[in-house]
Amino acid sequence: MAFSKLDQYKKKVTPVQRKTVPVGMAPLEVSEGGEQPSGTTVNVPAKMSRTAANVGTLRNVARAPSEDEFDKTFYEEDSEKNINFLDKVEAKTLPETGGNEQTSLDIPALKGASLPKLVERVTYEKFLDPNFTSDFLLTFRSFTSPRDLLELMMKRYNMPIPKGLSYGELQDFKQNKQRPIRLRVINFLKNWLEKNWKDFTEDQEMGDRLHQFLMEDLMQSGNQTSAEQLSKILAKKRE
Repeated sequence: MAFSKLDQYKKKVTPVQRKTVPVGMAPLEVSEGGEQPSGTTVNVPAKMSRTAANVGTLRNVARAPSEDEFDKTFYEEDSEKNINFLDKVEAKTLPETGGNEQTSLDIPALKGASLPKLVERVTYEKFLDPNFTSDFLLTFRSFTSPRDLLELMMKRYNMPIPKGLSYGELQDFKQNKQRPIRLRVINFLKNWLEKNWKDFTEDQEMGDRLHQFLMEDLMQSGNQTSAEQLSKILAKKRE
């Protein structure tokens, strides 16, 4: 059942109280629509805590978005209310962004975070931690749904460009933040399709929504090759 409007896919939810819930110990407090409140802090499972790293646009348009249009989901500053790290620091050797060289980094292990902050970290622009990505894919159903995660990944890809940037600042944003984040999202979706494809084959609307995102957002933002590759993977899994 194909459809074209995001409103046909999104669920309407009612406000809920913010609450910290240990993953795997108790259900999250949700509204009747079943969506996790964005302010809820998720305690990262032990496996993710050991391997988690400090990791981690609307389409490019000529005009700046208005105050009402500007989506601040991934512009919230880190605080004790939305992300917490363990006291220990883990030394990791990770690939540099955009290259094959490796660098040793001291990375604080993640203890807990809100869902948007977890998505932010798994698509962090400065470097990629494959172990964190793998663990996140294994555990995310304990604190959110596949549909809600897909919506956040699409929002992450389409992060709006901040207002008031100079030409130089705009180029820096596109090169050092927007571009690597979009590559992280594409990589995450590829891993998701290859390892947990049933999320997209058993839920037809979710599969259609992903296909729409690939054919519209990726194609129109200069990532045609990735859009075609992911679309082929999705089509093969849906056969």
